[in-house]
Amino acid sequence: MTIARALPLLMLLLLPQLLDAQGSASPIGGYADHLVDRLSVKSGLATRHFNSLRPYLRGDLATLAIQLDTQDLAWTPRDRFDLQHLLLDNNEWLVQGALPTTIAQSGQRVYRRVYVDSSQTFYTLEARPSAASTESPYYQRSSKPLLKYFYRSPANFFEIDEKFFHLRLNPILNIRYGRDGNVDDPIFYNRRGVELRGGIDDRIYFYTNILETQARFPEYVRERIGLESAVPGAGFYKNYQSSVFNIDQGQDFLLSQGYLGFHLSPHVGVQFGHGRNFIGNGYRSLFLSDYANNYFYLKLNTRVWKFHYQNIFAELNAESLRDNPGNNVLDRKYMVAHYLTYRPIPQLRLGIFETVIYHLEGQ
Repeated sequence: MTIARALPLLMLLLLPQLLDAQGSASPIGGYADHLVDRLSVKSGLATRHFNSLRPYLRGDLATLAIQLDTQDLAWTPRDRFDLQHLLLDNNEWLVQGALPTTIAQSGQRVYRRVYVDSSQTFYTLEARPSAASTESPYYQRSSKPLLKYFYRSPANFFEIDEKFFHLRLNPILNIRYGRDGNVDDPIFYNRRGVELRGGIDDRIYFYTNILETQARFPEYVRERIGLESAVPGAGFYKNYQSSVFNIDQGQDFLLSQGYLGFHLSPHVGVQFGHGRNFIGNGYRSLFLSDYANNYFYLKLNTRVWKFHYQNIFAELNAESLRDNPGNNVLDRKYMVAHYLTYRPIPQLRLGIFETVIYHLEGQ
């Protein structure tokens, strides 16, 4: 039998075992990343989609919180707080179904497991696609919304929840002030911004944020900035001083990222945007880290059965305007990265990574 004839048959065989698809994502390095590691280790639950590929999808985070909630474990008050955080922060992806829970009212039915193997190890969640997240017993409303329209749920400044459309709008404010024992100047961090995310028909989703930051970093970060003429994770900057906060030799930089995503099928998604990705484990990675500045990319995610295959096609800059000032076009280089994960048993993942970085002549 030829490959062309065998492919349709193979897809039919895999179809009952396909896993759910993608949506908007949680920020890389955010609070949710640490919660996934902590709660997964403590519960012993073999998480399905949380591996070496980040950012994590918000739908996966909500599903994980519900799955953990149904486990017969002695959760501490801190664990309950963490589970509630995942549910509140990703409340546009709450689902319906048929298992009793503890966070929801006793006896409420939230979702139903649909097993995809004979050993009843791997399963997906059966959800009502036309249901709004507000219909879930897990959805929490604020007791006193601000002016009736704002903070109607505790985690979102403004939100819209319809059966075929959801929207979240949130301000961002992060102000820190401290001292480094080795120097007289203070450590200072002042970030303001706005974040917008949403989805249509569970097929089209979008995300964008804009962040303005003034900072004076600790000495070890400042040494790296002086060496590379770039702020880690931000790239281009200008010098910043403040007599009010006694800040000297600080950095001022603007960051913006966003993407538009589509579900090509229930289990294959494509995303085009400007931002960063992460392949690996820990804070840094030898494969692909989020240490560099944002870049344009096209990403494909395929999640079928026990496989997760990701392709990233990206345009990168080898230098910034600080290195090449004036009215010049910066040199470009391009990256193609592939990462295939296979999970033969819940406690074991096998991954294969390959990447190519090249420069086109004449640019």
